[in-house]
Amino acid sequence: MKRVTFKTELKNLDEALTKIPQVLKEDQKVFELTDGNKTYKIRWEGSLTEGEAIPLSATDNNLINEDMKRMKELYGYTSEPTLGALKGQERLNENSKFTELLSIKKKK
Repeated sequence: MKRVTFKTELKNLDEALTKIPQVLKEDQKVFELTDGNKTYKIRWEGSLTEGEAIPLSATDNNLINEDMKRMKELYGYTSEPTLGALKGQERLNENSKFTELLSIKKKK
């Protein structure tokens, strides 16, 4: 699969589709357009003059990094500040307490 890398930032999918090189405009050719951050996987359908680009997938590394950072923060979650130190049966009831607190918050 051919990958085309641009030095300038691709702002959106429409801009990326306008920058497709002529040599890649062959029927059923699959290629990637990237600026190092955003990557678009494209399939060209049709001839050079009458064909069109079909986007297959898109990724944005900045959004992925933000999501990963948030997940790492959530993995560090402890219930001790909210529910106090849990012992014995209280530890088993932690999920029901969490659900109860969540339902109270949803009602507000």
